[in-house]
Amino acid sequence: IDTTQKALREHFGNSSFLPDAILCGNDNLAVAALKLVQSMGRKVPDDVNITGFNNFESRNYTTPTLTTVQSHGFRMGLEAGEQMTHRLKVGS
Repeated sequence: IDTTQKALREHFGNSSFLPDAILCGNDNLAVAALKLVQSMGRKVPDDVNITGFNNFESRNYTTPTLTTVQSHGFRMGLEAGEQMTHRLKVGS
């Protein structure tokens, strides 16, 4: 969390400007962004929308509960493996 918050502080600089939305690569990064935005006295989602990715359990323990995108990583990996195996057997 500290590393993410430090990176966001450096990105935003000393200005009070925040974007309308922060889209994070996973829910843990989104939790860190949420805590930082709230520590700046801003309200989520009224002032800034924050979205995570992967539907990690941690998102359920924030206030407000984070919006997230649920991915099906295992299923995507299985499908990719099947496609690669097929291409190796029959060609592209």
